[in-house]
Amino acid sequence: MTTQKRIFISAGESSGDFHAAGLVRELLNLNTDLQIEGLGGDNLSKLGVKLLYHTRDLAAMGFWEVIKKLSFFMDVRNDCHKLLMDKKPDLVILVDYPGFNLRLARDAYRLGIPVVYFILPQVWAWKPNRIESLNKYCQMLISILPFEKDFFARYNTEVEYVGHPFTDTIPDEADVSGIRKQLNLAETDKLICLLPGSREQELERNLPPMIEALTILKQKFKNLKGVIIKAENLEIDLYSKKIGKAVDYIEITESEKYSYIKASDSVMVASGTATLETAICGTPGVVVYKTSPLTYFLAKRLVKIDTIALANIVAGERVFPELIQKDAAPERIANEIDKILSDQNHYNDIRNRLSNIREKLEPKGSYARAAKLIYDKFLAENNQET
Repeated sequence: MTTQKRIFISAGESSGDFHAAGLVRELLNLNTDLQIEGLGGDNLSKLGVKLLYHTRDLAAMGFWEVIKKLSFFMDVRNDCHKLLMDKKPDLVILVDYPGFNLRLARDAYRLGIPVVYFILPQVWAWKPNRIESLNKYCQMLISILPFEKDFFARYNTEVEYVGHPFTDTIPDEADVSGIRKQLNLAETDKLICLLPGSREQELERNLPPMIEALTILKQKFKNLKGVIIKAENLEIDLYSKKIGKAVDYIEITESEKYSYIKASDSVMVASGTATLETAICGTPGVVVYKTSPLTYFLAKRLVKIDTIALANIVAGERVFPELIQKDAAPERIANEIDKILSDQNHYNDIRNRLSNIREKLEPKGSYARAAKLIYDKFLAENNQET
């Protein structure tokens, strides 16, 4: 008789919840009897994962934003620690969210529970001291970025590279003509997609200058329209109250995200994984990002790389212009988008450079590959950890 395996999974943000669900789905394909609980969002919940806390309460970015919720995060950690002590799961899987998850890794390690880290902390950008914690507390490190294996090897740290999930989840084809027809756009009309971020504080800072930039562009491109891709974890009212007078030429959608990005002539995108999604869709654009002054001040002194867009880092060049903090002014944003819309040679050059990014992120099948690695080592009946 086999013993039911228990997993605790921690994905504290919406993007982590998305990727965690892809991994869990493949684990359940290997064993439908797994019992899984932890931190996550709607995607994990739909798979039957019992949530201790939801991502809508856990998302916070920046030094000051975290400080304001510090007592709450201490309660979350205490509750997680108690669950690990009381239920002693067979495995802890951590997904991104390093500020919290590395502390959880230490807790699990001290309790003798194996730890897998899927989607690693970006130690190549800042806080390289975290490599020591990853080495000490985790039994398996799984990467989805192609350059990380070589980076970690310089620190004698073994990493399994499985490919990037976006090569599976972003379709090669999209109903571009159908989207444009739905928006009543003629062939020569321009469509700009706005991706302001998946956290409320990102929306508060990034969406207003994006909308203002669109209004500026509207003066030159009379039939221009904008479409905002709504994050699943945010209420639509947060968006609609910021649109104001631009409501006549800006729409909000949360369906067919990739079709809208592919159907757009250009994109304004917040820094993060959305830049990678935009790149894989092959749509030229500009990175727009604003954060609190304190967070920016600290980041400038801690970050070890000179580019923040993940797509640019993977590409090894600045394919997307980056307008950060005071540079993320509406006039600057509009000017960069205007270059893309007005110069066909410039547009084609960016498209060609973006096409190389998808190839770098292969092979496909990353979730299944990661699940097989985890299952064989930690969860199969004859595995070496039991």
